[in-house]
Amino acid sequence: MLILKVLDFLLNVFKSLTPKQKEQLVNSVVDLFKKSFSTMWESFNKVKKDDEHETTLKTTTQNLTPTELNTTRIEMYSALPISLSSSKKTAFADSVLELVKTNEFLTELDNRIKNVDTTHEALYVEQCSLLMKQLLTEMILAKKI
Repeated sequence: MLILKVLDFLLNVFKSLTPKQKEQLVNSVVDLFKKSFSTMWESFNKVKKDDEHETTLKTTTQNLTPTELNTTRIEMYSALPISLSSSKKTAFADSVLELVKTNEFLTELDNRIKNVDTTHEALYVEQCSLLMKQLLTEMILAKKI
């Protein structure tokens, strides 16, 4: 139920943004996860192919540092329009960061990236990033979990 309230709030703010602002916000969050995608790729290439990615993704996202989270929060805050109050900007950034750390988001992202080509790390990270951009936008716009 709380996740639906978060998504309602995110949708209301997200709808008011320009396409460029939306892209900046989504890219900020995806950049936060790129290190996790690299860690997943390294782990995947050290273990058997039938091992699950889910544990690695959840583990790596739990290890996001306060500095990384704060940098992403600041990037999102600065991408939001001046017309929004500081409290709304802060609430929006915090809500997005909470959303991408939920089990629902991580599980759906994991399901989408299981079939990503893992032969090259840069390609893997880029494909995972694209899938995450799509998922984040979908979840905000469609309130889909």
